[in-house]
Amino acid sequence: MSSEIVFLNMNLFQLISIAVFALLAGFERAGIRSAVLPVVPFVVKSFGAVNALGYMIPLLIAGDIFSVSYYRKNAEKKELIRLLPFAAAGIIFAMIIGGKISADTFKKTIGTLIILSLIIIFLDQKISNKNPAGRNYRKTGPLFSISTGFSSMLGGSGGAIISTYFLLTGINKNAFIGTTAWFFFFVNLFKLPLYYFGWKNIHPYSLLADLMLMPLLAAGILTGIFIIKKINEKMFRIFIFIATFLSALILFI
Repeated sequence: MSSEIVFLNMNLFQLISIAVFALLAGFERAGIRSAVLPVVPFVVKSFGAVNALGYMIPLLIAGDIFSVSYYRKNAEKKELIRLLPFAAAGIIFAMIIGGKISADTFKKTIGTLIILSLIIIFLDQKISNKNPAGRNYRKTGPLFSISTGFSSMLGGSGGAIISTYFLLTGINKNAFIGTTAWFFFFVNLFKLPLYYFGWKNIHPYSLLADLMLMPLLAAGILTGIFIIKKINEKMFRIFIFIATFLSALILFI
């Protein structure tokens, strides 16, 4: 099966949406979290919900491999050990009952929770004039992690949820990037066999298409790294805050 056949069998909307997804996935894996969320609804609309996830997951894992290699020294290992089992529970929960929940209701509920959390962050910083007292907010980690696993399994929109949690904890830029990189690397590896054997939405056709899109993923990664290096700690938090807020709004569309 040649790459020409793969792309000729896609309509223009499918080709553009998955190409933009690959580019923004590179941005996200470089550390610009939630960058990919705006295009996810278009990929889902063009390929169908289940098939879209099959196209997206190999690109995300390829980006994850870069992320964990580049930011391997910056992860908070204790936080990962604490959160990952809850993310796995959320994924399994989504696998079991996901089809019984209205996608529209679920997205709006998640969007509302993210926005409320961001309001808490904003008010906390205005009142205390400093970063949030992370240790107080770490108790909410399991809830955010379960929600991230559930949302990621059903629609690839978990990045905004876990980003909100790490904004609450007030960890620094490098720890934020490194910890989220390892978090999603393990989450996506856990999802992969469930997609392949359970939903059967990964096949040679989708894998070849993803392979052809790797240059766009690489371009997004390189551009994202350049941008991240130019952003200081304060600007990074503001950037992630705004990106997460906009991502939450998109969930209402």
